[in-house]
Amino acid sequence: MLRALVQQWMSFADSEVLPAACSWVFPSVGVMNQAKQVTDRAKQDLLQAMQVLNAHLLHSTFLAGERLTLADISVACTLLLPFQHVVDAATRLAKRTEAQK
Repeated sequence: MLRALVQQWMSFADSEVLPAACSWVFPSVGVMNQAKQVTDRAKQDLLQAMQVLNAHLLHSTFLAGERLTLADISVACTLLLPFQHVVDAATRLAKRTEAQK
């Protein structure tokens, strides 16, 4: 069961978080051209994925199981660039407050 949960969260990181993260971060660092509509959609998608993570982590310390797993590491690594380049403190606070309601 734990293996399945780890795989589920790793797939979530690869299919939900990573595409949105790249589409939002890459234009801001000059890796690809910026298309406002694509960037806005990516921002919305990434923030929605972060809400899913927040909702799960309100009741669990880790994504899968009772200790750190590859799932936690995979999701954290996928979120690293967005948090370094585009997700500001106000956005983090607003989404955390929204998830707790």
